[in-house]
Amino acid sequence: LPHSTFLVIVQFAYTIKINYEFRNYLYTSSAGKEQTMIIKLNMTSEIPIYVQLRNEIVLGIGRGELKAGEQLPTVRQMAADIGVNTMTVNKSYQILKAEGFIETDSRRGARVSETIPVNQVFKEKLEAELELLTAEAVVRGMEEEEFYQMCRNLFVKWQSNGEEMA
Repeated sequence: LPHSTFLVIVQFAYTIKINYEFRNYLYTSSAGKEQTMIIKLNMTSEIPIYVQLRNEIVLGIGRGELKAGEQLPTVRQMAADIGVNTMTVNKSYQILKAEGFIETDSRRGARVSETIPVNQVFKEKLEAELELLTAEAVVRGMEEEEFYQMCRNLFVKWQSNGEEMA
């Protein structure tokens, strides 16, 4: 990995180990089980850090590394552990809340939502993103069946919590 890429392992026990290239963030889930989540942030990417963090948390939920109802680190704790400004983490959390991935409570903090709805806003976002990807695939000469197969494989992968298929 390039030196500017941070690899953060979230296990939720608030124990921190810092290495030159990696920052490990350990957390034990509120259910008492050890969960490990890897958050990859590329500090030199054109993609803003708050978007990368939002995406990594969504992937963690999708892989089952963050369970419904599980508490997330506080904004300050997450910011300190991954070495970013608190406003960056706050912006990520606000987007996740607006999208229904997390719920926030001033007393209990941020938690993964129990149910994450498929609403019209999500459908419109999905269609727009798929439209761009489809256009790119067509322009590059990708076969329709190959495109569909890739979509099916990814959908099946994520239905089984993002685990690699055999």
